[in-house]
Amino acid sequence: MASFDFSLMQSLAAEEKGEYHETPKHVVVHIPGKDRLLVGFDNLSWNREEGPRKPWAFDVARKNGWGVVGVMCKKSDWFRDLALFRILEGMRDCGVFSSYPAVSMYGSSMGAYGACAFADLAPGCTVVAFSPQSTLAKDLAPFENRYDRAANRADWSQGPYRDAATGLAAAGKAYLVYDPLVPEDQAHIDRLTQPNCEVLGWNHLTHKVPPSLKRMEILKPVSTEMLDGSMTRQRFYELLRNRRNAIPYTLRLLEQAAAKGHMKLALSATAYARSQKDNWKLRQFQKHLKAQAKERGL
Repeated sequence: MASFDFSLMQSLAAEEKGEYHETPKHVVVHIPGKDRLLVGFDNLSWNREEGPRKPWAFDVARKNGWGVVGVMCKKSDWFRDLALFRILEGMRDCGVFSSYPAVSMYGSSMGAYGACAFADLAPGCTVVAFSPQSTLAKDLAPFENRYDRAANRADWSQGPYRDAATGLAAAGKAYLVYDPLVPEDQAHIDRLTQPNCEVLGWNHLTHKVPPSLKRMEILKPVSTEMLDGSMTRQRFYELLRNRRNAIPYTLRLLEQAAAKGHMKLALSATAYARSQKDNWKLRQFQKHLKAQAKERGL
């Protein structure tokens, strides 16, 4: 069940002389810090969180001593809300963003849309967008049919911030990370890509990039180095290549092959993976595959 407990952020904002704003659809909090402001946007997994809510990447920001502006959802409206616009624009007008020497906008999927769309609130900012969606407006992205309920819930026909590609143009640098094998995500990347973008694709990351990177044990360095702007293309792919044989990532690929009906391929690949690096999870998965294959008469 979704948590609507924002007490921790409300207390921190009061204790650290920040800001706390709550509307029927969102909570926006500013917790002051130094050197950099991380503006984090919720993704659709917010409604599975339990306990006191924290903004996206809050712990990363706190560990580095950065300030935080967290945009947290009470409804998954993809940030298409006039009250939210007024709060964020008010923060801009009061100098919240400009008071920091550097600003980073960060999110995944729906949150990545937010990070890109609102980038022009802090011109020159760094954007970190995992599986970014450019818009749900049908006239701009007719290929996008995964979020029809959200598209119908809000007005995408007009108004500011409806096209993340427009906001993204104001960024100083943007890291766009995605899986090219997801057709809709590739189409959004095609819409978003512009000269200030570092487009970083990797097959089989799936739409859920943060969990995939976490399974490969590289989410922390990837996100931190992108947020501070130090990540390079070479460094990103080195991290991925060095971890592509990590057991959790290997299992993910094997599970995908089996789920798509490629049982013989999955069995062969599992045997090869075990010959390279035996592991109890691989042994368990191989046993499971063999049982399935036997049931199917393979």
